[in-house]
Amino acid sequence: MDDDEAERFRQLEATIGATKFVIGGPAPAAAAPQPDELLLHGGQTHLAARYALRKALRIGRSERVGDETNDVVLAWDETVSSRHARLELRGGQWFVLDLGSRNGVFVDGRRIDRELALRGGESIVIGGAELTFVSRGRALPFPLAVTRALVSAQQGPLAVAKSVCDSLDTVLRFFAAVELGALLARPDPARLAAVAGAFAGVRAKMSRGQPFTMGDWKNLGFALASVLGPAEDERVRAVARAFTNANGSPTSLGQRIGATITWRNGQLAHAPLVAEESFSVEQPRLTATWDDVCEAMAPLASFELVSRKSLVDTDLEAMTYEYDLLLHQGAQELFPVVRRTLRRRLSEGWCYLVGDPDNVVSLEPIVGVGLGERTQKIEVGVAEHVSLAPRALIQLRGVASTATFRREVPATKPFEALAALLA
Repeated sequence: MDDDEAERFRQLEATIGATKFVIGGPAPAAAAPQPDELLLHGGQTHLAARYALRKALRIGRSERVGDETNDVVLAWDETVSSRHARLELRGGQWFVLDLGSRNGVFVDGRRIDRELALRGGESIVIGGAELTFVSRGRALPFPLAVTRALVSAQQGPLAVAKSVCDSLDTVLRFFAAVELGALLARPDPARLAAVAGAFAGVRAKMSRGQPFTMGDWKNLGFALASVLGPAEDERVRAVARAFTNANGSPTSLGQRIGATITWRNGQLAHAPLVAEESFSVEQPRLTATWDDVCEAMAPLASFELVSRKSLVDTDLEAMTYEYDLLLHQGAQELFPVVRRTLRRRLSEGWCYLVGDPDNVVSLEPIVGVGLGERTQKIEVGVAEHVSLAPRALIQLRGVASTATFRREVPATKPFEALAALLA
């Protein structure tokens, strides 16, 4: 190794803190496609197990029933039938079937009639056990999947109304994070200047550390959508165009989101003074808007939402980084570790959408991960309080809980561009 190459080593190590380097040799092999999974994470025995779905999977209380063998045995639970449920793959689509059980199969809080197609991220309750279906090709990123599951589990018009509005608030933050990440990946001054006005209304709140309103996030997301162009990923553009037209005006769905926010700020703010029955009139409109929002975000299911766990290896010649990442897909909170080789550095504490090794969208500084103070488990959170002085601090709130945690934003070039925009 000559002096120049040794100096490159020292510079790279100082930059990313790597401990092992690989020079030359074949490029890292692409990760093999992962099968869909069923995760068991609830029950009297507090079991946690993962079942790879490569064929039909049977669930019941007895290990063996006649000539059939159950793959998931819940022997401790007398409310589970001997032959209770089955997951089967038909035409590339997974279904969950109730095999005539006494106490039923519940998906996202609702009892299924006979069978139900699974999209990814659904919570499946059988007796006292809770399972989550994770579709590696179709599961929505965690902030979207868990909010969908929370809405589905609500009972009663008022509970549904509150859940839809809270979930829509989270989705709007996630939507703005995706667009901002795509924009800051190529921080063109002209495009940044075009959306500077969208930040004018939130600068004062940043200086005082006040949370943004739901309307602030909607306005920011819609303004960012108006400047996304061919340079961005087509899936990101598809999501943006579901909410705004090319000229920046809201689509029909965008208008309905605006109407929902107006209704929330008025009627829902006085919920204790209004009879619950009155919310039943609004429930069909709210749930229809929510369903359309979830459908609009569906293109993002082909990304993986991840956060950095550790750097495993670095190929200096190819300039690739091999990471162990926490995978935040679907509604389950047992985030598995996956290994990916990427062509960009990842900061600790923040989330990223990964489409392929060359297509990574940073969600910093809006979507991040942290250890919940009360739960003492990894939480995915969205920005609540943003302060840029005297140092950049972001307070995030958990997507699936009330946990809050803070993150100091590292001095990356994209964030420097954002800070300049907000100055």
